[in-house]
Amino acid sequence: MKKFISYSVFYIVFAVILCSVIPELRYHLTVDAQTTKWSNIKDAAVGDNQTEGIFAINPYTYDGISFNRGRGDAVFGLDVDVTRVSGNITAIGSSTPADNFSNPTTAVSAWHLPGLYNEATWDRLLESVHDDDLSEAYGGNVASFQYTYDESNWDRVRSIAALPGSILINKSSNTSTNINTNTSTVVKASPGFLNMLIVNTGCSGCTVSFYDDATSPCNTGFVQTISAETSPQSTKIEHQYTNGICVLTAGTGAANISVLYR
Repeated sequence: MKKFISYSVFYIVFAVILCSVIPELRYHLTVDAQTTKWSNIKDAAVGDNQTEGIFAINPYTYDGISFNRGRGDAVFGLDVDVTRVSGNITAIGSSTPADNFSNPTTAVSAWHLPGLYNEATWDRLLESVHDDDLSEAYGGNVASFQYTYDESNWDRVRSIAALPGSILINKSSNTSTNINTNTSTVVKASPGFLNMLIVNTGCSGCTVSFYDDATSPCNTGFVQTISAETSPQSTKIEHQYTNGICVLTAGTGAANISVLYR
């Protein structure tokens, strides 16, 4: 027991003497930076651009063969090789937007600014806060543009210029033709909508016949015959004509009629 106490006292005294002789040992450890030089270990508080005294425990990356120090940038920090992102993406933003884009297999999730393509340029989507009377330059206003399908194409819903905000209904007539002789009259040589017949002045045995025909005389595509003996009178028709609207008037004398169509 006395021998153990003696050894303990000896080591304590030796450590005190050693630290008093070489005070640097109380504050520094050293690392072998290279075979001919030892460098003191540095605290992180010394800042950047250190070339010595740094442990080899800093970030290293493995390239499949060996370990290499992780590279950094003076402005942006850690450097990343974006050409080697998982999924074999060669470059970010290398694809030109196009219609009918297939489901991608190399997609990268990202927050983006939605836009619309007008066959020439891209426009940012606008909110409804932009109100009415938007010109075609505001190509990104999706929410306010209503479209209808005619079994072939999509067309914008029209409004009546004289009544802003009102929807133009194709069943409403916007054209009229007055006929006061017994004749064959093509009032519209293309597809249209017949809205109404008005008999302003009738006559004995007078009739008005309508044909889905774009040429005169009216002899194909018969639709209906309406009496024009009584006046004044109006007959609402509302029929879609595929080829054109042709009107055949007949009778003793001649009735005075108006055909309202679109």
